[in-house]
Amino acid sequence: MTKTTIPKNVENFINSVINPFNVAIKGTTYTYLEYLSLPQNIRSNDEADVVDVHFTELALEWLGFYKSEGRYKYNTTTKAESQRPDFVALGTVGTAFIWEDKNTTHDFDEVCLNQLTSYTAGTSGYAIWSNAKQLIGFHFDAKGMPHKLVDVDVALLIEYYCSPNGYKDAKYKEQVLALDLFYILFSHERFTSFNSLMNKICIDEATFLKQAVPISTTSERTQFISGARQVLEHFRLLALQSINEAQKQQAELPNKELALRQEWLQSKTNLLDNLSGAISDDKKEVLRIYIERIELKLGALSDKDFLIEDTLKLKSRKLCPINFYYFTAIPIMESSHTKKGIIAFHAFLISRLFSRGSKVVK
Repeated sequence: MTKTTIPKNVENFINSVINPFNVAIKGTTYTYLEYLSLPQNIRSNDEADVVDVHFTELALEWLGFYKSEGRYKYNTTTKAESQRPDFVALGTVGTAFIWEDKNTTHDFDEVCLNQLTSYTAGTSGYAIWSNAKQLIGFHFDAKGMPHKLVDVDVALLIEYYCSPNGYKDAKYKEQVLALDLFYILFSHERFTSFNSLMNKICIDEATFLKQAVPISTTSERTQFISGARQVLEHFRLLALQSINEAQKQQAELPNKELALRQEWLQSKTNLLDNLSGAISDDKKEVLRIYIERIELKLGALSDKDFLIEDTLKLKSRKLCPINFYYFTAIPIMESSHTKKGIIAFHAFLISRLFSRGSKVVK
């Protein structure tokens, strides 16, 4: 791959988004890479003035969502008060995708993911996050679960592109393919030309053969192989990103589990301490034993674990029948990594064990 053989979509991105990127600060105008090299304190509040205006609006135009034709809406609400995404790209019917920006010093984190989850509710589920250095495309399914479709390191791509021999680096080639895939996934045509695409696909055999591209000459075969190879590269990139994302999540699991257990133990201790004197020791012991039973499967609970029909031995070696209860655990366990979820679960334990007739045999 050379600078002259990059996909047309990527070449258009550089010409339409990166080359026009010029930010003036105190009389000095900075190009894309020059601006990103400035100290963070200068760029820490540049979401609206730089990322939105000098990057995202141009990127939307590159994707075919033209401002002059009203193909997207920009949220003019004050950022601090807004509960809506920065941009909403419009499809043939409703929202094509939402686009959320952050300043160039802000990296993608869990807060950003939760924000996208909220913004995509009731839409097609497609979303883009950007800080002008990175473009991440998601699709949120009907349950609100995120699936990362593509991740483009724009800053790295442009850095390699501007380097004399950067086009030879494998990382550059990977980012070029990622940006090309990004265009395919989020271009205006993809969200508005479904009917014409179906008409091109759903044809009879005679029409298909008549429209088929011949591959009888060397140049025709070369062109066909090149196109097929590019499609395969896109599939390879999608698979690679899925593997990388799975490995990243797996690497984070031990820390997440440790944090969850520490939070659980602290909440359990606080709960039992706060109940001292408020309920009898026998009832407190029932609660402690029940919590410890659940604790053994912390992080791996299902709604079936909340079907309870059992008896527990107390310190007095007497039995306490616990009523048969059913609780749908999903709403709480989905937020079990948060204090809110754990507090809610403790509140459930108290309400179920001590307010509906469970009693201790004395």
